[in-house]
Amino acid sequence: MTTEYPEHWTIAIRGVLRREGWPAPARAHRADPGGLTRGGITATNWTHHARLDHPATAGELDAINEHDALNFYAEAYVRRLGLEVVHEPLFSLLLDWAVTSWNNPVRTLQRELARRGLYAGRLDGVMGPQSREALRLDDNPQETYRAVFRARVQFYTNLAIRQSVVLRFLRAHPDALLHNLQGWTARALEFAP
Repeated sequence: MTTEYPEHWTIAIRGVLRREGWPAPARAHRADPGGLTRGGITATNWTHHARLDHPATAGELDAINEHDALNFYAEAYVRRLGLEVVHEPLFSLLLDWAVTSWNNPVRTLQRELARRGLYAGRLDGVMGPQSREALRLDDNPQETYRAVFRARVQFYTNLAIRQSVVLRFLRAHPDALLHNLQGWTARALEFAP
């Protein structure tokens, strides 16, 4: 069965795949606790997504085609975070940020919408009815995009220079790969307005 996605989902997910080295074969990086990975899809995540009764193997990851990868990212990120209602270019920015850095960018979006008086709910990272309505009412999506972009770059900058932020981040995400910070920052800059 072929699943069709809106064109902007497909374009954004293909961008993530490209940045994650698709279509290179599965590899395990010594410093990566995620283990075996292909196109940003870890063996653990693929095992769960594909409902395997065993840990995914390199051969099973290598058998993932682009359509399978699109389905994975659509379920694991777009739908899980509620990004279905977000339009380009903000959609691509939020998706890539979620994939790369353990952070929930929806909370940042909510914070920006609240700052502008469009959102009065909790900053919980859940794209619920209030968040969706705030997005619908947003009369300056370019400013929202710029603010979220700035927040993403600031997040990485703080990880690079503020010890308290690094320690708090590592307590929350002990498996995080701060050696990827340079790559995360370079990826973020691809979205510069």
